[in-house]
Amino acid sequence: MSAADRAIRVSTAAAVLGVAGIAAYVSYWHAYEVVRAHGESGVTARLEPATIDGLVYASSMVILYAARHRLAVPTLARWLLALGIVATLAANVAHGWPNGPIGAAVAARPAWPAATSCSCGSSGPPPTALRSAARRARQLGQPIA
Repeated sequence: MSAADRAIRVSTAAAVLGVAGIAAYVSYWHAYEVVRAHGESGVTARLEPATIDGLVYASSMVILYAARHRLAVPTLARWLLALGIVATLAANVAHGWPNGPIGAAVAARPAWPAATSCSCGSSGPPPTALRSAARRARQLGQPIA
């Protein structure tokens, strides 16, 4: 890998982590305020939003593992990822709803990167990367795994 390719990968990872971190922070506090507004308090109110984020993270990691090892993605992981994304969107929309449809749309915005950043790349490496790796393995006389 060239220095330019490495710089692109590192800067992309830094950008994804930065955006995801900010979005997750905002999304967490939106969900926290919704949970508090509906009667929960204390530790329960603070932990409830983390269950959504944990669901998205865990299911994304299962999908990523399956993609990296060329395994079939478990149906449950797909469903739980979808459920987690819907739940985080719902919490963010509910937070902004008192301010009307525009408020709901603005409040929902942090949910997209927060919910999807875990699953970036979980569909596996791009086909060009696979072809490049196979070509390099053939050049080195190594078996293609």
